[in-house]
Amino acid sequence: LEKLYEVHDFYFAPDKTTRIASGVQEIERILDEIPNDIQHHLSPEARARCLYFRGKALDAMPEYSKLSEELLSKAVKLNPQLVDCWNSLGNVFWKKQDLRSARRCFEQAIEICGNNAVSL
Repeated sequence: LEKLYEVHDFYFAPDKTTRIASGVQEIERILDEIPNDIQHHLSPEARARCLYFRGKALDAMPEYSKLSEELLSKAVKLNPQLVDCWNSLGNVFWKKQDLRSARRCFEQAIEICGNNAVSL
């Protein structure tokens, strides 16, 4: 996820979207390797992290992703203390032009951990 966001944030060549799409596929492949029987036994916090990783990866794409919104929404329901997830969900709503929901997400992140650069 870190390498994916390095491309997202700092790579500006014409093939940027292709590289991001490749990174998203790699993260999905890794998460898909977790057997279903193990996924069902994960704690809510661990399931929330898996949903967050997949949702955040999809959010790296330049366009709005409904699936990203759904995954991140599920993640914050499982673990409302995931500040990074609230920030990512806020970014998804921002792309969707749902500014009211985006603001609520960023405010929730600030409520959990105080002022932080991403939420502000």
